[in-house]
Amino acid sequence: MKKLKGFNFKNFVITIVCGFAACELLGLIFFRASVFVVSSNRFAFTAYGITGALVFAAMLYRNIKESLLILVIMLLLNIIIADIHIISFIIRDIVVFSCLWLSLYIYKNFFYNSLEKYKYLRAIGLGITMAILFFVAGIFLLFINVPLERISIELIIQVSSLYLQSGMLIGLGLGLGFDIAELLKNKNSVIEF
Repeated sequence: MKKLKGFNFKNFVITIVCGFAACELLGLIFFRASVFVVSSNRFAFTAYGITGALVFAAMLYRNIKESLLILVIMLLLNIIIADIHIISFIIRDIVVFSCLWLSLYIYKNFFYNSLEKYKYLRAIGLGITMAILFFVAGIFLLFINVPLERISIELIIQVSSLYLQSGMLIGLGLGLGFDIAELLKNKNSVIEF
């Protein structure tokens, strides 16, 4: 119980709910109900949205170790729910979930805590960071999973644009959600005084 003394459960939940809801809403605006279809590429908004919200809340209100534990649990759940046990899909999930965690770590340390003057640009910072890391992940996964003779410029552009777009929108959605959560937390702290 000593470890939970400074833990603010209400703010933890607000951060999770707002981060996930904003990410999911952005996914719904752009891709409609396909964000709920497990077999769709757009299910990433649901899987990475809830994972990102949980991981960031753990980073913010708990510690790095717990955020990594949550990431591993969500990764395993994603593999189980997708029910695809082909090694290339498992490698994809490991790489992309790692990029998600790294994006949130960079966001927390360089944008969330540092850009007080430009706090409304933080969501764009997370979107750009996640887009860059997802882009790199997409290119990496392409060269690992596809034989070199089958790789063409068109395939590189198609895969990289999918990862780039997904990373940007998921990051932007999470960032907007975290900004909304901060506004709600600040509003609640003003009302409590």
